[in-house]
Amino acid sequence: MTRLFKTFLKKEDGAALVDVTMLLAAGLGLGLAAMATVSLVSGGAQGNQSATMAQHTTQPTL
Repeated sequence: MTRLFKTFLKKEDGAALVDVTMLLAAGLGLGLAAMATVSLVSGGAQGNQSATMAQHTTQPTL
């Protein structure tokens, strides 16, 4: 069994490296897409909040 496993590892020829590289690239792409989506959503909320706060006047009470 050990010899079969060692033979399998020797015959890989970089296929595992390609798999890991593709998984990392997919994860990076997914992370960037999620960040872009959150950025777009939070940017709109920030603009709405700024407009709402600009309309209100505050009077400090002591």
